[in-house]
Amino acid sequence: MAGALLEEECKDLLKQAGFVDIDLKTVRVYDLDTPEGQSLMPGISEAARREYNGAITSTFISAVKP
Repeated sequence: MAGALLEEECKDLLKQAGFVDIDLKTVRVYDLDTPEGQSLMPGISEAARREYNGAITSTFISAVKP
C-alpha cells in the first residue's frame, strides 16, 4: 500500500522534520472482509486479511512547524 506508515513512524518523521503539536485522528477504519476493503489489498491470503483487518485507516494529520 503506497504511503502507508505506522502511527509512531509517522509522528517520528514529522518530529524529525521540525513539526510540533502533532495530532493524528483516525477518520475511517477499513474492514478487509467487505468488497471495498478487499479492493485495497487484492489477492492477499485469508490469514493476511485476518492479520491486517482493522489496521488500514484513513487519518487526518495536523501539526505545526514553528
